Amino acid sequence: MGVRGAAGRIWAARVTVAWAVLGATAGVCPMYTDAVYYAGCWADPDYAHTHGTQDASAGRVKLFGRWVYDGRGQDRHACRMVDVWTVGIGGVVAGLGAAVGVAVSRALPQRARRPARTDLVLWALLTGAVAAGLAAAGVPWENENGRGPWWYARQSLRRPGPHLLYHGQEGFRLLVFALPVGWALQVVAAGCGFRTSSRADPEQVADYRDRNTAEPFGAPDSGRDAR
Repeated sequence: MGVRGAAGRIWAARVTVAWAVLGATAGVCPMYTDAVYYAGCWADPDYAHTHGTQDASAGRVKLFGRWVYDGRGQDRHACRMVDVWTVGIGGVVAGLGAAVGVAVSRALPQRARRPARTDLVLWALLTGAVAAGLAAAGVPWENENGRGPWWYARQSLRRPGPHLLYHGQEGFRLLVFALPVGWALQVVAAGCGFRTSSRADPEQVADYRDRNTAEPFGAPDSGRDAR
């Protein structure tokens, strides 16, 4: 019972974390639409010329159709302000989504919270699918005209140069985003009985051990006693 109880508690915590990750991801997804969120930053040579500075930037942030930031400044001041708004809004919606995900995990039936082994193959497949989606669409606040990193990478392949290293770094960054989402999807799928491996789950192993320990080692076989 100890093995089974420990496995059940650990798995319940993993299921809760997985649903929190999926909830946070779902909470951020509406930021893909300009009607919900838009952020932009660009160089502003007019401001630089007027104020006698070498570099200047301008930026705007729109939330639910209303401009919440519209500023200009020296160097990358406006871009930094746009980043602050983006991180703040993204953090709020991700936190709300995670809270909803935790609530969903607590409402799941017991069979959906049963212990299951990590399916590495399924995790890799789902992570690859999420990474491909991010490569095509980009992260919400960096999606420019519906063009994700893959579109810009293809353009860069026509002009080989140092910028290819940048795209390699972008690919690694997208993979870092995709790994926890792929893991969370794998946890939910395993809890529903979908897996690529036929190995026994911890709960089944615990049952087998319980049955073996219930019968003393070397107990006489009833069939042989009858003979």
